[in-house]
Amino acid sequence: MKHKEIICGILAAVCYGTNPFGALPLYEEGVNTASVLFYRFSMAVLMLAVMFIVERKSFSVKKGDLKTLASLGALFAVLSITKTIKNSLRQQ
Repeated sequence: MKHKEIICGILAAVCYGTNPFGALPLYEEGVNTASVLFYRFSMAVLMLAVMFIVERKSFSVKKGDLKTLASLGALFAVLSITKTIKNSLRQQ
């Protein structure tokens, strides 16, 4: 089981590191950063939902985990928004 976790971690790092290869052509076509982020996160949610359904896992969240998940979600949203603002200012 440990090998599966390591492989998944490496795969996640590679996918995260190659994000610009998918985004740069979209930016060149005139797609704005907010749209790229929206579609990227939408696809991630759909893939995660499919994985949960295939593995028959529950979508429920424990009450104690809500605070942590909300904090991480807010942090990620702030990082994405500041990146969007930075790119918008750079294009002007």
